[in-house]
Amino acid sequence: MSEVFCDRAARWFLSSGLRDMPCSVFRMGFLEFFLPQRYFERLEDQIRSRRQRVGDEFKKYLIELRALMHHARYETARELHRIYENAAPEYKLYVRRQDFSTLAQLAVEYETVMREREWNTREAGQGIRWSRAQIARNGKGRNSPRGDT
Repeated sequence: MSEVFCDRAARWFLSSGLRDMPCSVFRMGFLEFFLPQRYFERLEDQIRSRRQRVGDEFKKYLIELRALMHHARYETARELHRIYENAAPEYKLYVRRQDFSTLAQLAVEYETVMREREWNTREAGQGIRWSRAQIARNGKGRNSPRGDT
């Protein structure tokens, strides 16, 4: 293992007495020594504060948050919970936590909801435009030159 490290890390490994220890013990000792103080606390704060921003593509948000959670060694259930909690608030109006059990299902649910919202918004917008066009065509508006409103 000492061949993998160089400089300070190699000297630490040779002097740590962890050569014959299990990998989990070695890893904990290594992280304790080389990571900054309160690294995992700050990482947790960063994960909790990373919200899906307005205009953020869901998959981009998902990848960024999962990368942070990977370093914090989140389990799948905890990942799902945190991703859902940090997702855009309007998304949570349409999908409940029990509606999905995997990240793939969550992503599909999200895209379905957003596609439906976009379709409904577009449809509503066309209805308004059609109504205005119809009013103009019939000459029945406030500013109608015919005056038969």
